Amino acid sequence: MTTLNTPKPRTADVIRSVAEALDVICRAQGIEVRDLDDAVIEKLLSSSFEEHLG
Repeated sequence: MTTLNTPKPRTADVIRSVAEALDVICRAQGIEVRDLDDAVIEKLLSSSFEEHLG
């Protein structure tokens, strides 16, 4: 929850967070990010930005 004292994350912060999450997911599954289905990446980005904008 964002309060007046808590700055809202910047778009770059959200993108960096998604990239880090993708890296962790891929390492856990033993695959490369480039091997992920585009739909998986799109869903993660979409949900991250919905939360960011929410």
